[in-house]
Amino acid sequence: MTKKEFVKLVAKELNTTQAVANECVSGVFEVITNALAHGDEVKVPGFGKFCTANRAERLAINPQNPTGDKIVVPATTVCKFKPSLALKEAVK
Repeated sequence: MTKKEFVKLVAKELNTTQAVANECVSGVFEVITNALAHGDEVKVPGFGKFCTANRAERLAINPQNPTGDKIVVPATTVCKFKPSLALKEAVK
């Protein structure tokens, strides 16, 4: 599903225009992005939790080189999503 399709469904669910729904959806994504950028968690009961995690530096095989040379993948911070039990059950 694209963002445009998502906005269309939100507009229909809220019985509003797509412009208003787009503003709401963009606002929600912006709040989640800013919270994660500051190292905060975003918990949505019944849906899940957005959080960040530190990934350590590691060695990996260079996929562009057929000789199997090792390269160093630097440490980084990654985004994670942990679904709630209710969401897991709904998807089953």
